[in-house]
Amino acid sequence: NIHSLTELTLHFLPGMVARRRGGVLNLSSVAGFVPGPYMALYFASKGFVRFFSEALHQELRRTGVTVTCVAPGPV
Repeated sequence: NIHSLTELTLHFLPGMVARRRGGVLNLSSVAGFVPGPYMALYFASKGFVRFFSEALHQELRRTGVTVTCVAPGPV
């Protein structure tokens, strides 16, 4: 949930910024908002995806690159 997402984002982001267009779509979960018992690593990793996405959104808002994080509920 963390390593691949971070590596892929950092790999493709410079090209998007250079072109001044592009988008990043990350998939988190409502688990990233409210932690629970017995799945600490899962909850923490989904929280990372959420906050990483929000921080990138702020950093890139004047570059033409959008960052979106989707957080579906229980299925």
